Amino acid sequence: MKIFNKLISLCLVLIVAISLVGCNGCNNGNNDGIDASVVEKADFGSDNFDIEYKYPNGIHEFYVKTLDSYIVENSTSEYVIVIPKNADKHDLLGLSEFNVFFGEATGLSLPVVTDDAVNFDNNSKFICIGKVNFLSSAGITDLTDLGLSGFVVKTQGKSIFITGKTYGTVYGVYEFLKWSVNYRYFVDDCYSINKNIKSLKLIEFNIKDVPDYQSRGKGYSNVSTPEMEMRMRYTYEDTLISVRKENGEGGVHHTVYNYIDPAVYAIDHPEFYSEGKMQLSYTANGNPDSVKIMQDIVYNKLTKMLTEYPDVAAVEFTQNDVNAWSSYDIEYYKPTYGSASAAASQIIFINPVAKRLQAWIDENFPGREFKILLFAYVNTIEAPVKLVGDEYVPIDDNVVLEPNVGIYYAPIEADFIRPLDHELNSTLKTQIKKWSVLAKNLYLWLYSTNFSSYLLPYDTFDNTQELYKYLNEYNAMHIFDQGVYDGGRSSGWSMLKVYMDVQLMWNTHYNVQTIYNDFFDNFYGPASDEMFKIFNQFRMWSDITKNMEQPIGGASSCLTTAMFDRKYWPQEILQGWLDMYDVAYDKLSSLKDTDLKTYNVYRKRIALENVSPKFMMLTFYKDNLSSRIHQEMLDSLVKDIDELSISYSAEHKEIGNLKETLSK
Repeated sequence: MKIFNKLISLCLVLIVAISLVGCNGCNNGNNDGIDASVVEKADFGSDNFDIEYKYPNGIHEFYVKTLDSYIVENSTSEYVIVIPKNADKHDLLGLSEFNVFFGEATGLSLPVVTDDAVNFDNNSKFICIGKVNFLSSAGITDLTDLGLSGFVVKTQGKSIFITGKTYGTVYGVYEFLKWSVNYRYFVDDCYSINKNIKSLKLIEFNIKDVPDYQSRGKGYSNVSTPEMEMRMRYTYEDTLISVRKENGEGGVHHTVYNYIDPAVYAIDHPEFYSEGKMQLSYTANGNPDSVKIMQDIVYNKLTKMLTEYPDVAAVEFTQNDVNAWSSYDIEYYKPTYGSASAAASQIIFINPVAKRLQAWIDENFPGREFKILLFAYVNTIEAPVKLVGDEYVPIDDNVVLEPNVGIYYAPIEADFIRPLDHELNSTLKTQIKKWSVLAKNLYLWLYSTNFSSYLLPYDTFDNTQELYKYLNEYNAMHIFDQGVYDGGRSSGWSMLKVYMDVQLMWNTHYNVQTIYNDFFDNFYGPASDEMFKIFNQFRMWSDITKNMEQPIGGASSCLTTAMFDRKYWPQEILQGWLDMYDVAYDKLSSLKDTDLKTYNVYRKRIALENVSPKFMMLTFYKDNLSSRIHQEMLDSLVKDIDELSISYSAEHKEIGNLKETLSK
């Protein structure tokens, strides 16, 4: 034990020494030679831009140059906002957000007109939001490659055009505001913006920015409102249609019985279902006429839902959450598809429906992008492919998914705290390679917390960028990175995680160190440096735990209870962090008497992270603490949990029980 304690003490000395000069041992950036600092570290809100940069990945093109004329001069403006006569809700949201933050920055409210009431020329002083009828005058003629979330911000003459195909218009407004008035939203109630602007120069924009992941699902209940999702640039509406039975029951996942409900169809059509009605039988137990009836039911349900939900981009047709499959379907397809028979059966069933649906969309909603999603999950995780040489290819054309069908893969078997090339993540990489040869659209359900204990920090920071890059190379278009989702706030650096995740979903080559710097400087204010030291120490200690004789994590590390072990969280380490949190609080002392409201904002943000080491100290080392220190720490923890609205200590486990347990 003395040897172990000496080792811990040595580690502490090394960690403190390294953290004083920065976390050089951590993966802070891209490490791929890309210098995008002219875009990422620009002096936003200044009046001296001359920037041109194009990222080598995807569509991220920036040209920003300050001109000599003004949008605002001496607190007045001649500019008018122009919106389409038939503005859609995204155009109107863009207008609303522009008014809120442009007004906050300048104190001005610009007049609004519709595009049918004005004529455009190069002397017009317009800020055009949405798909105005003279977009072509700015050379904007094709929005197809913008997809759901991409946008264009472009200056033509003295006017600025901001548009996307759908969601992108709102994100384009944020881009304009970022460069013009330094508006950047981080998380919760934290954003930057320049205020009391008396003069604002016109900027020559030619920006086209399309996210690497067109759909970005927020995985944390920390992001608590659609407004917050929108401002962080998560997909701010439902990404999936909720499929409902006739009685109103239903949801977004495991939906096949919401389409073909046994309560409605089983008596007349028992052939629709597997043994015991555990799943659908995608072959109708060998009855092709019944298969056509089932496909008609699904098609009719889909057309009805698409009409009711004109903006949602995808829906699941996914199996029940039971480890069962129709034995007839397996045996029928086994000679051709072997162990991938289950997956093949659902693909062959849905492809004709999807093809028929796309023709209906093209006629009724031309240009709308919509996907039907199947699960790669339990029985269907194995893709119907084969190796030819070193490459996977489809077993046959029947299992190549239609362009409007996607695969939703949840690699829960992975170890998300370890690099992608670690042996524990080989299955994830193999499955992605297999499915990418069948599907143009891969949706990923990832995991970034330990569900057995929300109050343990779960270090995915070094590996998120690498994983997102890899998945994007294989046609992935959606990420849902699930953390603490079931209510309230969470400790363990989750606020930073949600901000980092969405930045990297947008651009997988964004510099991670810039993300950290921006977040800490804005989120923790005067305590930024100290909080960043604590964060770096945590990450360096995390690296040590991954290389112990019995390393932390492992397969399905997001589920394991093995992380809940004091050997990974020595008392000396926890006490060192707690001492540093005291220093962080002290950094706020100058605000306490001068600006109590701001002081409390920063204090609560520090307290949220302080919950984790306090919880671990009380859990693992209660007997090592004096009764006085134990009681003081317990009172402090309970106060923080209540004040910060931390609701759950683990998945489906409300935190009230934890408070009772720690009080004993």
